[in-house]
Amino acid sequence: MKKNILPLLIATAVALPALSRAQITNPGFESGTTGWVNSTGDSFLFNTATSLPGINQTVNPTEGSNFGVVSDLGVNAFDGVDTETVSQTFTVNSTGVLSLNYRFLTDALNVPAYNPSALITLTTGAGPVTLASISRNDLQADPTDAGPISAGAAYQVGGLQVGQSAWQTASFDVSSLIGQSVTLGFSVSEGSFPNDSGLNSELAVDNIAITPAPEPTTGAFLAGGLVLVAIQKLRRNKA
Repeated sequence: MKKNILPLLIATAVALPALSRAQITNPGFESGTTGWVNSTGDSFLFNTATSLPGINQTVNPTEGSNFGVVSDLGVNAFDGVDTETVSQTFTVNSTGVLSLNYRFLTDALNVPAYNPSALITLTTGAGPVTLASISRNDLQADPTDAGPISAGAAYQVGGLQVGQSAWQTASFDVSSLIGQSVTLGFSVSEGSFPNDSGLNSELAVDNIAITPAPEPTTGAFLAGGLVLVAIQKLRRNKA
């Protein structure tokens, strides 16, 4: 029985840094909409493995089986302002970098009067910080006409739809925000009726994580100390 203490302590020490990652509820959208709320508008969150509703494009998750989608598909068609936002408020409990993957897609291709957009923000006590911002005009090179697709930034599906050709990454160092309550938000915006509010624009989000920064005086130091104590104890038992 005494010899079993080493692997137990090693496993405990290795697990310690992971505890600081448990900050965001359902970060990969594997549990549906759990933890996420509709902050503004009447947006709804999809969970899908291979496609985006209303956009004929196959999009696979970057991790797990699902990803989240903020969409204006069929909603707010006659509203004065069309902005859909999904968000989650949580407390930062470790130093590290918040990162996530995202893709913006819209069927506003070759309609220069429309410029739907997506925004990812982290709102702190000091105000919102923009993690990513993308619009139809960023995807199509000439916003005043039916210009070409921006090289390396987008793909065209049929004659209507345009979007980012691959998952993008946004990140932000939250080390200075320990103990603070922050809100991570994802928004899709379009114009007012009768402009582009009848179009479908969607923001896919996946693989949200806070990767803790090394803390040699806490996690790593404690892990090393536990392993050393275990080794010394085993040596004494064998003596």
